Amino acid sequence: MLTTPNILAAYLYRQMGEQMPAPILNADGEIDVEADNAVLSAWSADTDSFEVSRVRLQQFIAQTMLLLTDLEELVIDNAEPAPAQYMTLFYDAAKMTFDQDKSQLRTYFMWLYYVLYGRPEGSRWGDMVDVMGVEAFTAMVRERFANLVGQAYN
Repeated sequence: MLTTPNILAAYLYRQMGEQMPAPILNADGEIDVEADNAVLSAWSADTDSFEVSRVRLQQFIAQTMLLLTDLEELVIDNAEPAPAQYMTLFYDAAKMTFDQDKSQLRTYFMWLYYVLYGRPEGSRWGDMVDVMGVEAFTAMVRERFANLVGQAYN
C-alpha cells in the first residue's frame, strides 16, 4: 500500500484545514484571555469541520496504486494523442475512488495534487505524464507517497 489512510488524512488535514487565528495579545505582549476567547469562539462558530472519509482515502490509495500499474502497462494507440490516453486512466481512477460519482472527480485530482505538490491544483495529469515519461512519473508518485509516510514518523 502506498500509505495508510490515517497518515494521508492527517496530511490532507494539514494541507487543507483552516489554521487557527493568532493569539490576541494585550499591550504587555501577554495573551488577552477574554479577547482571545471571543476570537476563538467566533472562529469556531464560523469554521466548517474538515472531514475526510477513511473509506474514500482507502479507495484513493488503492485506485492510485492501480493507476500507476495501468500507466506502466498502457500500450499507446498512435491514432490518439498519448496525453488523452493517460488522462482516461486518471479519470477512471477518480471515478472508481468515488463510486462513479462524477461530481467528486475534482476531489481525487485535488488530493493527488496535494500529495505530490502540496497545493490543490497543477498541470493536467496526462500532459505531465507525457512530458515526464511514464517511468519517471510513476517513480515520483511512489517516492512522494513513501516520503509522506516517512514524514509522519519523523
